[in-house]
Parts: sequence; structure tokens; C-alpha cells
Amino acid sequence: MHCQRVCPENRAYLDLVLEGPSFDEATTRQLLEGAKKDDLPPDLVTMLGEWRLTDLLEYLPRNLGALARRAALRQGTQDSNEGKAR
Repeated sequence: MHCQRVCPENRAYLDLVLEGPSFDEATTRQLLEGAKKDDLPPDLVTMLGEWRLTDLLEYLPRNLGALARRAALRQGTQDSNEGKAR
């Protein structure tokens, strides 16, 4: 993310990527829509709790949305590059 690149305090962490929880499409859609903790299945709440994400549910729609848009842009770039190579 841009904020990590420009903040000198974050430079040591730029390449640090932790493998976190994975979500299926339906769960991702729920999180993107801003589901509240009480609306989520108990096993999902437990998983989010293990990663200390339950207190951050209000931010997940924005952050997951940014990651999804970034992935879509990358995929679009890869697709167009593959088309040029043919």
C-alpha cells in the first residue's frame, strides 16, 4: 500500500506478508457488505477472533474492497498482456 511505502517507520515491513484466513465468495460478499458480528456464523467469528479482526469489522469492507479492486486490476493487466503475446 502507498502509505507503507512513504512512511519511514514502515520500510522494514514492506515485504512482510502474513498468510491470513481465507474466505469463500459468499463470506467475502458478507464482509464487503459490512456485516455485523452478530450477523456472522459463529465459526467465522471464531476465525476472525483468532486474527484479532472482530474489532475491525467496520474497516473490512473498505480494506477488502481495495484488495479486490487491486486484484481485478492486476488480473486485467495480465489478461491484456497475454492477449498481446498471442
